[in-house]
Amino acid sequence: GRIAGAFARVVEFLVGAPGSRLSGVRILDGVERRRVLSEWNDTAVEVPSVLVHEVFGGQVARTPDAVAVVADGVSVSYAELDARANRIAHYLVGQGVGAES
Repeated sequence: GRIAGAFARVVEFLVGAPGSRLSGVRILDGVERRRVLSEWNDTAVEVPSVLVHEVFGGQVARTPDAVAVVADGVSVSYAELDARANRIAHYLVGQGVGAES
């Protein structure tokens, strides 16, 4: 029903204003627009102030064997990804790379 309603709004718009840009079509009705812009976009949830590597480290500790990345048909676990990242970090530090480099 929603798809049919959206399609009908597009057709009505294009028939009523054939020279108009498609970007001007209001695909969502008022209720759907409010849901997308207000309800689904409600960011009032407090997020802890942590750094990305801290969040990642927590995930490694909780689920080391879970799949973290899949690329070209190859899966890498959180533990393996963490080990690889540490190897790269140690290599870079050995090459003299530091903070703000």
